[in-house]
Amino acid sequence: MQSLKSLFITVLVLGGAFLAYDYFVAPPEEKMVFKQPAVAKSAESDASAAMASTESASAPVPSPAPPPPTPESVNTAPPPMPQPPAPAPAPPVASSDTFTPPALPSVEQATANWTRVPASAFPRQVKLLLPVAFKASYGGTQMPAGSEVTALSLQNGSLLLAPTPASAARASVTVDSTDLKASLTTAYNAWRERRIEEARIAWKNRDRAPVVFTTPQVAADGKPQISADGTFPLLLASMRAGMVTEVTPNSITRWGNPEKGDHNGKPCWVVAVDYDAQTAFGKFSTTAVAKIVDGRVAGWYYKGSGEQVP
Repeated sequence: MQSLKSLFITVLVLGGAFLAYDYFVAPPEEKMVFKQPAVAKSAESDASAAMASTESASAPVPSPAPPPPTPESVNTAPPPMPQPPAPAPAPPVASSDTFTPPALPSVEQATANWTRVPASAFPRQVKLLLPVAFKASYGGTQMPAGSEVTALSLQNGSLLLAPTPASAARASVTVDSTDLKASLTTAYNAWRERRIEEARIAWKNRDRAPVVFTTPQVAADGKPQISADGTFPLLLASMRAGMVTEVTPNSITRWGNPEKGDHNGKPCWVVAVDYDAQTAFGKFSTTAVAKIVDGRVAGWYYKGSGEQVP
């Protein structure tokens, strides 16, 4: 009886352990006592599906990206047109009411930086700054610094010297071996000041050109008349009136013939004259033209450059 009771307790304990294992530990597919019915599984699956559907419905749906613009819809502006270059500033125009000094070069420009001097400047006396040896066919001679000699020419920076104007001996030195620079610079600057003053006087007298009322000086068409000696009374009158000072009756070597021309947009008569001009480098021949408008001399100008003759 006691053994039967022990066997019953043992079976009860094992059964309880099996039931606990089947309920708490065993996987659902291996459960033997506590299996879930098919309806519950279906409901659980439906609940899971509904939950997934709810989550997918609540998630924000991204909006579709706009399509890229077609080539036709792109606004392509035409390239900017090239701008024309800015016009160069007009050269200043000298006022007729203000005196403008003539554009005279400096002594360095006139002598090409002391490489050449016009032949009209020679012969001239210069002083030696260094001893110089002169050579001739009969021998040579040495002249000390401070001696006065004769300069004959200057070409390519080489100054040709002679002891005296009549001597056959020669020496070729640099221009810095003598006082030629100093003496020519002094003479040239004095000549420039004189030329500017002469131009100022001519500018002041620009309205003093005599108006012709008599036929001997000008024809009916305004052409200046020529005298029997080949001169032009109208041009001689403008010289006496002070319109020009560099050109004088005595300096003219040739009178040209009247030709038709233009002066400031007006028709005129042009008469060219060759004359000897006195410059800082001596006397040399040049040409000036007188322009006659409406029976009066409008001005005297250098032929070629067009600058006004003082």
